Amino acid sequence: APSLSWWDTPMRHASAEIAKLVDKNSVMAFVEVRDVRVPRTGTHPIFAKWVRDLNATTRRVVVYTHCDLVEEGECRRVKRWTVESLGVAERDVFMVELADLKGMKPSDLRAVEERIKEMCYETGKRLVYHAVVVGIPNVGKSSFIYILSAAN
Repeated sequence: APSLSWWDTPMRHASAEIAKLVDKNSVMAFVEVRDVRVPRTGTHPIFAKWVRDLNATTRRVVVYTHCDLVEEGECRRVKRWTVESLGVAERDVFMVELADLKGMKPSDLRAVEERIKEMCYETGKRLVYHAVVVGIPNVGKSSFIYILSAAN
């Protein structure tokens, strides 16, 4: 029986490129974008492997999107679960709403952007800093990157 895979050719290529960066220890910040409605299952096992393979200076940020679609108490529970179960520092877990993409400004994600920059600079002086943004399909990666890039 043929196996089912949602890894299409562009995703396989991107995965290989990320693996190369991880192997070279040149990733300073690993940003995983997740949907707050499916926090425990909205990831891929390869992300955990990359996190394990990253060097000691690489830091991890988890950004939960679609926070406008759940109750505020649920966001607090998901954040607590992320800290306790994934070992991510509380200051590295962010809850964002991307529903109003056209109305969003880069300043709406300023805290996330500043934390990613801090993580890169904490690793020492380099000419190039790599921050990798990953997430399963339709969690808001493109929207997140679009808003952050509008600031620069």
